[in-house]
Amino acid sequence: ERLGVKGFPTMLFMKDGEEVNRITGLQQKPAIVKAIDEIL
Repeated sequence: ERLGVKGFPTMLFMKDGEEVNRITGLQQKPAIVKAIDEIL
């Protein structure tokens, strides 16, 4: 609740203690890999 998660599944991507991205709903592997690559 404190992170504002309203749907399942929800993936929060954190960097230095701050949310930098969020993916809500069922996602294919390429979309998840892309989100991770954008953060790194």
